[in-house]
Amino acid sequence: MIARLRLRFQSKSRESVSPPVSPGFGKALNFQCIICFETYPSQEGFIVCKPFEAAVTSPREPHKLCIDCIRGHCHAAVDDMALAPGGIGLRCPDPNCKNVLHFADFKFYLGPEDHERLAKRMQHESVTSASLSDLVTCSSCSLQSCVDDVYYFFTCQCGRVQCRNCPRAYDEKHEGKICEELDEEEKESDKMESKLSDIVVRVCHRCNVQYVKQDGCNKMTCRCGATACYICREKDIHYDHFCDCETRQIHGKCRKCLKSCRLFENAEELDEQRMKQIQHGIEQVESHYETIPIPLAIPGRRMEEQKEGYYEILVDELCSKLALIESIDEIEREALTRLKYANRQELNQIQQRCQAFRSKADERVDEIKTILRSLET
Repeated sequence: MIARLRLRFQSKSRESVSPPVSPGFGKALNFQCIICFETYPSQEGFIVCKPFEAAVTSPREPHKLCIDCIRGHCHAAVDDMALAPGGIGLRCPDPNCKNVLHFADFKFYLGPEDHERLAKRMQHESVTSASLSDLVTCSSCSLQSCVDDVYYFFTCQCGRVQCRNCPRAYDEKHEGKICEELDEEEKESDKMESKLSDIVVRVCHRCNVQYVKQDGCNKMTCRCGATACYICREKDIHYDHFCDCETRQIHGKCRKCLKSCRLFENAEELDEQRMKQIQHGIEQVESHYETIPIPLAIPGRRMEEQKEGYYEILVDELCSKLALIESIDEIEREALTRLKYANRQELNQIQQRCQAFRSKADERVDEIKTILRSLET
């Protein structure tokens, strides 16, 4: 019974996609497939390309596809074949034809997997072609949704919290930072990784093949015949390049022969030392900016005499707290909060200034307020 209903449904479906009766091609008993060029009876069913706009008439005879070819055509279109404008179907296989194959005409001929994947792709194409300004796409599950512009991030139904302006996850690294800042940080991180990679990976000076030594001695012979030292990377070497002195020294220049490389020296230890030096150098730079001492505004001291960069810090920090500084006690507390940015040499100097301010509180309050007002202007 089910098979009989299925045959009846397919028969009606084939009738629905048969070309309209019109002089020239509507009454033909057979048709030729545009893909396989085989001739089939019209009763077996076929798909006809149609104009993209309903009101437009095709200037030429429509092309017909057999059922097997439309299935293969759709299977190829699941991943990389161009779709019809607006995602309404597929383009006609004839490259000179601008007609389309409507999805509604052939969808019931497809298998479940191809039907689902092609439908999702067409839906994605249809939404994308709408050019919605608030449209966002989840980079995890590819679900598209509309998010108001006032929100910096959105939570997808898959659970991913993503930035609305970039495919990154909106986490503690992204919070409070614009996408351009993260782009710069990633560029710096990529540069750092490139430097670390250059330390570990060696490159043949003749054929440019990259390699990393697993074991063996440090005299490297490439497949092209070129030789190089794995320690210092000097090219075209022989065994006399290495130190052969019987000493306890394992790294560095030998005091006897003045050679810096050893045949079985541990190159991994040297690579780790070089990587730590690079990382330590970056950490020193970052810690330097984090611990820059912020000097207090002292009456009579010219701003030009202070180090470069202190002026903006004083203006931003002191002017924002102008309403809070009402007495010399407030100034002292402000100074104490800044001690963590000062080094040990400046610690005593700041404490002495605080004591001097306290001893002359009545005389200094008005002067300091005047300085802060001048900074504000």
